[in-house]
Amino acid sequence: MQPCPDPRLSETLALVKQVAAGDREAFQKITDRYAGRVLSQIMYQMGPKLRAHCDPEDVAQEVWIQAYRSILKSPPNQHFGAWISVISRRVVHQIARSGAARFSPRSFADGALEPESKQTSISRSAYRLETLTNLVSALEKLPAVEARAWSLHHLEERTFQEIGECLEKTPVAAAQIVKRANQRIRALLRDSQDSSVAGWSG
Repeated sequence: MQPCPDPRLSETLALVKQVAAGDREAFQKITDRYAGRVLSQIMYQMGPKLRAHCDPEDVAQEVWIQAYRSILKSPPNQHFGAWISVISRRVVHQIARSGAARFSPRSFADGALEPESKQTSISRSAYRLETLTNLVSALEKLPAVEARAWSLHHLEERTFQEIGECLEKTPVAAAQIVKRANQRIRALLRDSQDSSVAGWSG
């Protein structure tokens, strides 16, 4: 694994280790830090059709429950965004395959986890749903390769080297694709008064 270029990524991995050791407050810190990013990731993976029939926030809750259990069993040693994207893709695929009507949302308060964890919650104050909806809508308007590159970089926290490998491009070419995607997204969101995701497309 390549060294984390952003110290926040290393900080998150440190929190993951604390969760694996039984620190539930550390898990709350992770959810507060990643709630908006993970929900954006899920909304993008679901697409407009599935989102129309299934609440992405319910899906996010299921993803976080599975993430918590996975950390306890085998904590990840890679960037958290990339790791949880595997879980979210699996959950979204299962819902799409079985039908949104069969999806039964769970929460941390209904016994999905051990009783001691019932106070865990995904803070909606960590994001604004309207902001994320606008962001995902803009992302879906991009050319496919740019949308893919942007989501890999900003939602899954992948390096340009890793993005290049996914897209069969050089790291330099991957960086240029992300840059174009950033410019398009900023243009699409130019009229928005919300700046909470500005750093994602910088």
